[in-house]
Amino acid sequence: MKIHCESIDYKFELPKQPRRVISLVSAATETLFAMGCGDRVVGVSGYCARYVPDLKVPVVGDYLKIDENLLTELAPDLILITTGLQRNLGLKLAKKGLPVYALPLPNSFYGLLENTVTMGALMNEMQEGRRLCLQMETEAAKIRNRNVGSRPKVYVELWFGKHMRTIGGFTYIDDLLLPA
Repeated sequence: MKIHCESIDYKFELPKQPRRVISLVSAATETLFAMGCGDRVVGVSGYCARYVPDLKVPVVGDYLKIDENLLTELAPDLILITTGLQRNLGLKLAKKGLPVYALPLPNSFYGLLENTVTMGALMNEMQEGRRLCLQMETEAAKIRNRNVGSRPKVYVELWFGKHMRTIGGFTYIDDLLLPA
């Protein structure tokens, strides 16, 4: 099927059921496994093992660099990255004609849900993507309901070394703490 990734303005052909996925995004890797697609993940970033117990697939790269020889050897049907700092890597992979899709960096909890639905569509597993969204919404509601009446003070900082930081309320963590 034809795919258009708007965030990097790139079109590519994706098999109806991708079988060889490289995920350079730890949240995407965790989501793929939670949707039951872990057996299709053939390569990951060095950060993914923190979120998927006993992950036994090759590390293809990190957030900004990739082992191009290993990438070629793994022959992916789909490569998942994010926008933001990974966008340039996505553009580089697209220029080489590789099947890369850049998931938007979520600015809210709902962005996480949107990315889950998108991954369900890319993997041809919409039912599983929606099931996982419902599970995430249910768990988030439980967290929010524990905070009714008083809102905890939370500071969040996502740091990528010398690069830009995301802080404060413009994150999905803030949404989890809002009372229902």
